Amino acid sequence: MLSGTPTIAQQGRTYTYVVADSDGNTEASDTDTQTFTIEVVEPEDPDPVPNTPPVFGGKVPALKWTKDKPVSVTLSGATGGEGALTYHLSPKPPDGVTFDPASRLLSGKPTATQAAVTYTYTASDSDDDTSAGDTARQSFTITVAAPDTAPALGGTVPDQQWVTGQRITPLTLPAATGGNGELTYSLSPDPPDGVTFNPSTRVLSG
Repeated sequence: MLSGTPTIAQQGRTYTYVVADSDGNTEASDTDTQTFTIEVVEPEDPDPVPNTPPVFGGKVPALKWTKDKPVSVTLSGATGGEGALTYHLSPKPPDGVTFDPASRLLSGKPTATQAAVTYTYTASDSDDDTSAGDTARQSFTITVAAPDTAPALGGTVPDQQWVTGQRITPLTLPAATGGNGELTYSLSPDPPDGVTFNPSTRVLSG
């Protein structure tokens, strides 16, 4: 009986199998032989699993946040790949916000404004086969705007008394601070005939 479990592969090798008797007659042949080969091959995988890269289950939209306002966004997960998936975000999130790769959560309170910045979000699997591309990627932008505040005029305008036919002393109306973006000025209703208001300089004259 041949028994056991072959542990390494081998090419076909010839073996000689002999039977011999135990009498003392040396005149006759006391043995019989035959030969055969043994080959050991690697087992075939009956159902091989293809090496596939991970795929994201959804796209991260453009994110628009407000300075000093709390945020909490869970980025989409991925499926597929071989082994455990790990997540990464580059570059680092805006100041005051952190990314947790285990939960895929972006959270915190942005402390500074920023124009739209493009971020690369990746999911990578843990096998050793780099030929199939083991990383899924997608890009999105994050914008942090200033808080929405109303502009405030920096002073008051005293009541005016003018005389017809006499040029007035040019009057500069007060400027404002705050608000979001460029400030524009207007006066309603129109000033008296002969007097104009320049919204760029905030001056009444005529």
